[in-house]
Amino acid sequence: LAPQDFWKSIDGGALWENGEWLELANLPEKMTSAILPELIEKAESGSDRQRYVSLCLIGQIAPEDEELAADCAQWANDAEHPGVRAAAAWAARRMGHLAEALTSDDVFVDEVSGQTFARIPGQDEFFRGSDESDPDRLPDEDRPAQGVAIDALWFAETEVTWVEFEKFLADPAGAEIARNFRLVDMANFLQGLSAEQKQHAVASLVSKVQAEAYIAWLNAKGAEMNPPRSYRLPTEDEWEHAAMGGSDKRFCFGDDPKYARYFAHCAGRRPDWVVAGSHMPSFYGLFDMHGGVWEWTSTLYTPDETVFVVKGGAVYSPEIRCRSAQRNFTAPNQEAPYWGFRLIMELGDES
Repeated sequence: LAPQDFWKSIDGGALWENGEWLELANLPEKMTSAILPELIEKAESGSDRQRYVSLCLIGQIAPEDEELAADCAQWANDAEHPGVRAAAAWAARRMGHLAEALTSDDVFVDEVSGQTFARIPGQDEFFRGSDESDPDRLPDEDRPAQGVAIDALWFAETEVTWVEFEKFLADPAGAEIARNFRLVDMANFLQGLSAEQKQHAVASLVSKVQAEAYIAWLNAKGAEMNPPRSYRLPTEDEWEHAAMGGSDKRFCFGDDPKYARYFAHCAGRRPDWVVAGSHMPSFYGLFDMHGGVWEWTSTLYTPDETVFVVKGGAVYSPEIRCRSAQRNFTAPNQEAPYWGFRLIMELGDES
């Protein structure tokens, strides 16, 4: 495609809908050098979709360019769109430059949880599950007869990290959970990670009971803030709506699982699986909604209403089992090496 046709298709065509723009993420170095100037131009002044795509590709290429890394960090600070902000911050980080997160209308930097939250738009009627034409669908992915309304939500950009969860375990409020937590196993997961990677390591091995205890601890702190804030697990519908990233496809990037490797720790790709935010964010500004660790929801799994739905797949899951509609379930007191959780934040009125 000619450049103008490429960018036109990003704003409303097959390259965006099918994720085919990701073909540029795997070009030979000689070709990436040729397209880099145009990516930089669009990253600075394109539409939100164009900026997001350009920044994801710049981050994937990760050229050794200190000036460009600083520009990406600045674009992350200035961006109003959560997806553009997350992609710019990711690109800067990939080039060795950290971008400071700043609160805006659609991004909230929360000092209580240590998380950055993206504002996810609502939907009047959302139908979870997969289409009958999906060759990889499972029987429990049937769509309900009636959809549900999804409010706009503050979704954490990443799963809760070990650094943040460890603060809870060290607090008197977390003493009982700490006594029973599999600290040795978690330490084994962290072996071989750099100090920087450990700062972003996902809290794994977390049961729903432990996640809820952590959330209760956060809520006590959040109630004293201005504005007050509370935290909870997402419902299955909320989680799936957020995971789709504004698309109606099987993944946040389209239908083809071959592109999952750019967004997901999956299919046994283990070296850095535990590090949150290592892969491209979705257009909603969320990292790792596919693969990595199964994420707890607050939704009971029917018809057996003694277990809860977990979503997203894990590092050992094949790409097709990391689809947005994919479901798993487990008992609330069950711990497993590849289970974690992500927060929703609700803000009260500022006084």
